[in-house]
Amino acid sequence: ECMHCSGENYDGKISRTMSGLECQAWDSQTPHAHGYIPS
Repeated sequence: ECMHCSGENYDGKISRTMSGLECQAWDSQTPHAHGYIPS
């Protein structure tokens, strides 16, 4: 299953990225740190 949009309204069962990382909330820095800082 591939997403070609922001995915913010995604309600499916896939919980891993294409590279195998566990998905997390956009406003969380755990378990993976990222550069997106919500305002």
